Amino acid sequence: TLNKGLSEVNGEYIAFLDADDIWIENKLELQMKAMDDHNVDMIFGHIQQFISPEFNDEDKFKRHCPDELMPGYSRDTLFIKKKTFVQVGPFSTNYQVGEFIDWYIKAKNLGLKSFMLPDILVKRRIHKTNTTGQNTGSKIDYVRILKAGLDLHRAKNKK
Repeated sequence: TLNKGLSEVNGEYIAFLDADDIWIENKLELQMKAMDDHNVDMIFGHIQQFISPEFNDEDKFKRHCPDELMPGYSRDTLFIKKKTFVQVGPFSTNYQVGEFIDWYIKAKNLGLKSFMLPDILVKRRIHKTNTTGQNTGSKIDYVRILKAGLDLHRAKNKK
């Protein structure tokens, strides 16, 4: 679905937003300015997580929701030129989770540079149907992605 949407992009830049998360009001303005101010290929920002109001107190206790801001090396905070994104290629369809991690590893191996804004750009909702919470069996994909990334790095360093 992501790759299909990306094939329809007509603009110069790409930014993502999952339906259950919230961008801060001036996210794109901050990222556009940072893209102009820094000589980098991608701009990220911080994420603040919050528990969805649908949870009762017992459910809230069962979910981990860090209070601190987190550097958001994630699809939802990414701001990138379309031509740069295309250089890396589409998201892999080999995984149930972690496709952005796989894509980012490939981008870094190509030598693309990123910049992390200190600002909160995305508020990530923790709710009962988060993909990562639902696909517990697919978390082995993270290990597969890291292994593929290490193999790619090793192959690059052998040259």
